[in-house]
Amino acid sequence: MKVHGREGVNTVPSADAALDIGGGTTHGLRIRPTAAAGHPTTGTWYTGTLIVDSAGALFLCTQTGAPGQWKQVTP
Repeated sequence: MKVHGREGVNTVPSADAALDIGGGTTHGLRIRPTAAAGHPTTGTWYTGTLIVDSAGALFLCTQTGAPGQWKQVTP
């Protein structure tokens, strides 16, 4: 569903989010893992990007750049 330029999946998108995903009580956001372990080391990435690596660890881009700066969120 699109509302005022915002996208929503199974939910009405909030005004402050580019994408809202509602999966009920047992389903949520699923991010396809990358082929490699660790955060990206090539390419240009933007602050706020989330990446799941091949081992299932979650990384957050904390500074835009090539390849950006990353913080591991989960082990």
